Amino acid sequence: MAELQRYTPVGLGLASLPGLPNVEPIALQEQIRQTQGLQSSLDRISQFAFKEAGEEAKRQGLQYGAENPVTKQQIEVALSTGKKPSELFGKRGTIYGEAALQAQSAQLRMELENDARGRMAKTAAEVDAGRLLDIQEIRTQINGPIDGFAKLLAGIDPEESVRFRASMAAAGNTVLKSAYDKVLSVQNAALRSRLADSVPTTLDFVSRLYDTEPDINNQKAQISVYRDTLLKSLLPTADAAFINSTMAKFEEGVAKLRVDAVSKYVTSTDFSADPLTAVSKLDKNDAGKMTSLWSTLNFEDQAKVRSNLRTVAGQRWDVNEKAKKELEDQDSLAAATAMSDYFKTGSAESLRILNQISIRSPKVISPKTVFELPKERSEVLNAEVANPRGEIVLKTEMLSGRIQTPEDMIARAKELGVGMKAISNSMFPFFIARNNEDERDVDRTLRNAAKIVPGQFNISQKSAEAYSAMTMKVEKRWNEALERNREDPIKNPLPSRKSLATEVIKERTTSTKTTQINALLEGLNKNYGERTGVTFSETTDPSDIRARKNALKLKDEEVSAIEEKLRTIDRLQKQRDAE
Repeated sequence: MAELQRYTPVGLGLASLPGLPNVEPIALQEQIRQTQGLQSSLDRISQFAFKEAGEEAKRQGLQYGAENPVTKQQIEVALSTGKKPSELFGKRGTIYGEAALQAQSAQLRMELENDARGRMAKTAAEVDAGRLLDIQEIRTQINGPIDGFAKLLAGIDPEESVRFRASMAAAGNTVLKSAYDKVLSVQNAALRSRLADSVPTTLDFVSRLYDTEPDINNQKAQISVYRDTLLKSLLPTADAAFINSTMAKFEEGVAKLRVDAVSKYVTSTDFSADPLTAVSKLDKNDAGKMTSLWSTLNFEDQAKVRSNLRTVAGQRWDVNEKAKKELEDQDSLAAATAMSDYFKTGSAESLRILNQISIRSPKVISPKTVFELPKERSEVLNAEVANPRGEIVLKTEMLSGRIQTPEDMIARAKELGVGMKAISNSMFPFFIARNNEDERDVDRTLRNAAKIVPGQFNISQKSAEAYSAMTMKVEKRWNEALERNREDPIKNPLPSRKSLATEVIKERTTSTKTTQINALLEGLNKNYGERTGVTFSETTDPSDIRARKNALKLKDEEVSAIEEKLRTIDRLQKQRDAE
């Protein structure tokens, strides 16, 4: 059957017309909206459930890590058995494993920090004690644990490794800086000590220079070289106070050496055999080969040279007088011993010794007495009447110091009626023992009063002058007492030498001059003693105060005031000694 032809629409549909809305059925739209809302709700529920599960897993992981820390010791055991340290920690890839790893690595970091800090503390203690002063070794002991522990942590948890290194770098830098300061301090102290010791060595060169170089200009040039060399060696210390004080010591030493060099020459017999002539030459600015150096000295230093010259002159006189007195004392003891032996044995050798002593020291025993000794001895061999009362008187007078020589003893024994037998048997031995003891007592008493320390070699001029003045007073009064005693022994009993020494010392200490001196010293100690640390006394040298002005922190006007008072004290001392 033939098929009918269908109608085909021609033209545009409504949906294809521009500007017309897309129209859907209402029921279909509602269904789509409900489906989308349900899907959104399901997504939110799913996300919440996953979040809660993740947080729970993290909490449990952290708890596990806290309860099961991995210690440094466990890692050391693992490494020793060939295991990897990471095998001891929570596994990565899960929330639980990551959390466990975080807790364990944080705890390990804190343990390693404590370990590293403990090592740093030991290193710091070694440095403070001075047992570890090698900077390279110190740096190794500080950085070694930090680098090693940081590397260990990097293989477990890189973040904890970064935190560890940041924390320990700050602590290590603090310890290292302190160590640097300590080492530098020790090195500087050693350097200062070494450089301080170089001053005496340099001054020794200067001293030799004054002895060997006569040209003053050459002396100055060479000393300038020494000065510059010393200064350059001090500069690396970068310590201004130390440099200034050391250079001040050098300059003080050079000034003193100038005085010593001139003093050494002008006090020698090469310059003048007579001290008075030497003083006269200096007054005319004639110091012989040291004239050029003498002309560079200021007034105070020239005064020191003159003072040294006076001291040496006095010492020469004292030495001569002392030598003469020592010879007489030795001859007195030798004569007493020889006479005792002669009367006991009749020894020709003892008589010969006595004859020599009579020629050398007639005050000890006269030639006449020696000549009569054989006759005296022959009388001793015969019967001799004992005279114990006379012997007691004779011993008492020896103790008092009245009898000074064997000659005096023999003469006094004859006056008292004491025979030569008693003299030889008891008086001579008693005289020998007593004379030395008395002399030592007097000398010790005077030395103490002059503030001369026993065994002291370098005696100050003032102490030497005080001792010399008191000794001469004692000798003078002793000779006067002897004269008075000879004139009238009853009215003028002979005092002991020690009592005269005590009397001289008492007069010295109670003198109005001493009172004035003590008042001046009290004022100096009150005004400057505590501040400077100097205890002013009769032996304080004004030039020493000026030389140490900077060290004592004294102003120029204060130094001048102190010098004026010390010069006044010196003048009062001389007036007191002349009384």
